[in-house]
Amino acid sequence: MRGPSALPYSEDVKWLIRQHLVTLTDAYPSLQPKTATYTHNDGRTVNLLQAEGTIPMLFQGVTYNIPIVVWLVESYPRQHPLVYVNPTRDMIIKRPHSFVNPSGIVSIPYLQNWVYPSSNLIDLARDLSHYFGRDPPLYSQCRPNPNPTLNFTPAGGSSVISSSGSGSAGTARPAIPPRSYPQSPYGSGRIPPPSPQKPAATEDPSEVSSGTP
Repeated sequence: MRGPSALPYSEDVKWLIRQHLVTLTDAYPSLQPKTATYTHNDGRTVNLLQAEGTIPMLFQGVTYNIPIVVWLVESYPRQHPLVYVNPTRDMIIKRPHSFVNPSGIVSIPYLQNWVYPSSNLIDLARDLSHYFGRDPPLYSQCRPNPNPTLNFTPAGGSSVISSSGSGSAGTARPAIPPRSYPQSPYGSGRIPPPSPQKPAATEDPSEVSSGTP
């Protein structure tokens, strides 16, 4: 019998899901798999797998880290995952953006053309890096300035991207976002949900292959 915390994935694809997550984390160690509570638009909650962390983005010869969350929906991998950028408190989403809506939901061709069983998470991450490099989705804002310059800090330096696209001097921001995240309407994990409940999380992707309670 399935308990309330059981993962909803079909038994015949659990091994493939595990392989997708293991391959992804081998290539992108900054993306960590876990289970967390996902809240649907109609208020239903479900325990899902997610990969949370950062992916590298090359912009004007400098590598930046973009915080994202990838949710594996109930019908994954037959259906594409949900991806959204996960801005820290000092970041804002660029508006308008070619592939990211104001709520942070990402829509790139790889997701739109998802094909089971060939589509996978590692190719998705590579495409995210590519498209974000063409049009960076997040910028940092310096709060002490009454008229803040929009910028984003690279992974290994102090150069920043300004809102006009030119480089300017500034204080380096952390490459990897802090553990405190702004509220998101698309799930929880380390992102506080609208309700005060805390999701249960595990770092072990092999849980997907375990039996149901």
